[in-house]
Amino acid sequence: MSDIIWVCDGGSNLLKALEKFTVVRCVAHRLNNCLQTIFFQTNASKVKKHILFPDHFHDESEDEDDQDSNNENEQNDDGFDDDGVNDRQKACAKYNFIPSNKKSNAISFIAQLPTDVKRILVTIVQCKELVKYVKKINLNQDLEDRNALVLLQCTIVRWLSLLNCLESVNKSLITLGEIFEEKNLNKAKLDKINVCLLNKLIDFLKPWEYVMKRVQSSKIPSIHIVTPSICIINSSLETKSDDSKQDKG
Repeated sequence: MSDIIWVCDGGSNLLKALEKFTVVRCVAHRLNNCLQTIFFQTNASKVKKHILFPDHFHDESEDEDDQDSNNENEQNDDGFDDDGVNDRQKACAKYNFIPSNKKSNAISFIAQLPTDVKRILVTIVQCKELVKYVKKINLNQDLEDRNALVLLQCTIVRWLSLLNCLESVNKSLITLGEIFEEKNLNKAKLDKINVCLLNKLIDFLKPWEYVMKRVQSSKIPSIHIVTPSICIINSSLETKSDDSKQDKG
C-alpha cells in the first residue's frame, strides 16, 4: 500500500483517510475549480457571490429535467466530493433570505467592474434567464417537436454545465425565434442576447471541455495526457496578436 500513489478530489474525508500515503490531486477537479472561480466567484466574499451571480443561486429542482441530458457529458459529477460544494449548496438554500440592503449593493458593485466583465456576466445571466423562461412555459417540448436542441440550465455543482447551457441557447436561437413569432411571444429575451459574445464564451470553454472529458476517461489511461492537457489550456489562454483588433461584440 505504501508504494501506491493515490489520486483524489481533495475532499477532507479522503485526505484524512490517505494522510499516511502519497496523494496527488485530481487534475479534472482542479480545472473544474478554476472554472468555478472564474464564472461563479466561489472564492469571493458571501456578499460578492450574491452580487456577481445571484442568478446561479437558485432552487436546484428547476434543473432536475436536465440531469439525464447532461449525464453522458459529465460522467464524474457523482464523484465531485470537494468540501466547497457543501458550502455552495448551503449558499443556494440561503439566497432567498439575503437582506434587501445587500441585494441593493449589486448596482454599486457591478458599476465598479470593467466593462468587458459586465458584458460577459450580463450575457450569461441573460442566457440563464431565457432557459428558465423557456422551461417555465414548456417551450422545450416545441423545440423537441422541431428536432431542435432543448435548452439546458447551468448549475454550479455540475461540471461544464455552463458550456452546455450556452451552447444549447446558441444552437436554438433561430428555432426559438420562429416559435416566439408563432405564439406571439415577446422576443426581447432573444434579441438582447449578444450572439457574438456568446460565441466567444463558447470558444473559450471548448478547450476546457475537450481536456476535462479526456482526463476524466474511465475506459482508457489518461495520466500521460495531464501535462499536454495543461499545455492545451495554457495555449488557449494566450493573447493573440489580433485580439485587440477584433470586434468586441
